[in-house]
Amino acid sequence: MRRFAFTLAELLIALSIVGVIAVLTVPGVTRNFFAKSNIVKLEATIKILNDAVKNMMIEERVTDTADSSLLLDTGVFFTEYLKISKQCDDDPTICFAGSYKNIEGDDIEPFKKDVNNDDAMLPSGAVIQFCTKDSLSSFIIDVNGIEPPNVIGRDVFSVDVYSDGTVATRNHAFEDDTDVVSACRNSGDNTFDFYGSVCLSILESNGWVMDY
Repeated sequence: MRRFAFTLAELLIALSIVGVIAVLTVPGVTRNFFAKSNIVKLEATIKILNDAVKNMMIEERVTDTADSSLLLDTGVFFTEYLKISKQCDDDPTICFAGSYKNIEGDDIEPFKKDVNNDDAMLPSGAVIQFCTKDSLSSFIIDVNGIEPPNVIGRDVFSVDVYSDGTVATRNHAFEDDTDVVSACRNSGDNTFDFYGSVCLSILESNGWVMDY
């Protein structure tokens, strides 16, 4: 009976083909996995912040965040109303990476010590910074701390804190979808698009799919 078998050359060719396919597909699969993981952590972090601010306002019997410990003494908010694993107010680089970029590759230096700036790490590994700019209050969120990619709109986003205690996405107005994506990809330190706030709007409107 005649037996059929692969020759060594045929096996090497087959392995080469498999290797090429792996090189082409594995990075994409890995990126998608981390993107989905970051989105899940982002959603969870926003909910944690929302619940904490609401609980703070109820316990402190205030109707405006301006009268709460969030603005008056953020350290109290962190320790009393948030479960944090580390507080790093004096040196943001303890919690945050030393440098960041936006999606277009521009260097961003987002984490500065402004008025009422405070930084902390949550048990999930996400890090947050509360900051005020031009009469607006926001939380900057890096869902995985100093770990890469450290890109605004990929693992770094900002969410606003409204006077009634709501932690929610900033409202943006654009001419068309192209302008929205462009603003997201060029996100940085400006009042209109504050560190990925537009990217967060896109995520929410797209059912939390990162396709920008």
